[in-house]
Amino acid sequence: NTLTLTHTGPVNAVAWSPNGTHILTGSDDSTARVWDATTGDNTLTLTHTEWVWDATWSPDGTHILTASDRTARVWDATTGDNTLTLTHTEWVWDATWSPDGTHILTASDRTARVWDATTGDNTLTLTHTEWVWDATWSPDGTHILTASQDGTVRVWDATTGDNTLTLNHTDWVRAVAWSPDSTHILTGSDDGTARVWNSTTGDNTLTLNHTDWVTAVAWSPDSTHILTGSQDGTARVWNSTTGDNTLTLNHTDWVTAVAWSPDSTHILTGSQDGTARIWDATTGEPVRFFITALPGGECAVLTPDQTRVIGASPYAWRWLGRYAVHPDGTLERIPAEIDGPLPPLGPGAQTE
Repeated sequence: NTLTLTHTGPVNAVAWSPNGTHILTGSDDSTARVWDATTGDNTLTLTHTEWVWDATWSPDGTHILTASDRTARVWDATTGDNTLTLTHTEWVWDATWSPDGTHILTASDRTARVWDATTGDNTLTLTHTEWVWDATWSPDGTHILTASQDGTVRVWDATTGDNTLTLNHTDWVRAVAWSPDSTHILTGSDDGTARVWNSTTGDNTLTLNHTDWVTAVAWSPDSTHILTGSQDGTARVWNSTTGDNTLTLNHTDWVTAVAWSPDSTHILTGSQDGTARIWDATTGEPVRFFITALPGGECAVLTPDQTRVIGASPYAWRWLGRYAVHPDGTLERIPAEIDGPLPPLGPGAQTE
């Protein structure tokens, strides 16, 4: 059975925690949710008054940043307390942390803004001629990349705000990302393409084609692959050198968000179909958990390696446990509940 994380509205944002143990999602249902990446349990819910367009972890994993109802908000990742609120004049489409966690970058109206992550002071404002849909820091924190409805991608000096490079698509640009070594830029556009550009010269070195808008892009942490999401209902994995399409992952509606696990072994996708899904980055298979049928109509859900009980029906302990070997060689089965109550089957994980 496939591990699927479900909202009551389209999923607009997905992100892995820096240590890979949790998943963060943002949705049109006005919530951002934290999920256990193994069990699918919903461990924290953060609430806005409107759709949540973006959600991301701080570099140290202690805080969460969300973008929504003319605000970007910082939350304690353990307690869920809202510790800082940053305000734009229109909806905030995107928000992200600087690599060192000291500043926050937001995209809204016709501007991208830099804020002090402690005081909330607006320290820099970068301006396009139309809506800014996405913005991100270079891995070394020296430059900022913005994507706009005006059809351009712009590179800015993160200290002075100088526009140092402009890249052009033929339609709105919705998504941008840096290569891990900052030497290349990845862009996604309504013109149906994702493009790779040299971040110094601006040369377009690779073009990747979907059949509809490209709404999300991400570079694998090991630099070897590119991940794109599209209105055509697919997420695609591409070789970052050759441009070969090595995997295609299917949702039943637009793919609005994509992310790699920190170790590049898994892929996370979010869709207008209301789900976030985890996939094996090599095989393209959905990550699964195991349901074990037990006597008496009982059942238990196990982790993929079948070493841990995720959830169990009320009397499954009768059939689960371990064995003790007596000196005479006989075996005695010890019910699992001797170690404490088994986790109940909960609503966090949906099976298909």
